[in-house]
Amino acid sequence: MVWSYLEEVADLCRPHGLTISGPDQLKKWLEETEEHVGVVVTDKDSNIVMVNNVFVKATGYTPAEVIGKNPRMLQSGEHDHEYYRNMWNSLLDKGHWGGLIWDRRKDGGIYPEWLSISVLENEVGEPLYYIASFMVCEKKALYNNGKEST
Repeated sequence: MVWSYLEEVADLCRPHGLTISGPDQLKKWLEETEEHVGVVVTDKDSNIVMVNNVFVKATGYTPAEVIGKNPRMLQSGEHDHEYYRNMWNSLLDKGHWGGLIWDRRKDGGIYPEWLSISVLENEVGEPLYYIASFMVCEKKALYNNGKEST
């Protein structure tokens, strides 16, 4: 069920499938996300504008600590510049990216998560928001397998 939900979120967020007219629609969508799926919404300049409670539980950061900041603050150091360049190339070329990524909590702990990022465009096709939905990997086997594949 969780995996199909992530696929549905990714499908809904693809630029050809959804446009968002403003923060009220985003807030409603954010409130409707399931309890186990973390969500981070950034503006077109990659500044965090919204997070949900799963994000807070997973990272240890409160919304006040991250709103207005770049998600780069969560980088673990596990991925090189090329990894992030490929991620951004996919976002810019295809409107979405997905994969396993290692992030850092407020307390310094590093954790793996399955992450899907999609670009939400306005009515004329310009980027308006980036929506990232994620699930923290709970099983050690997933940690090792995912880390070897990144």
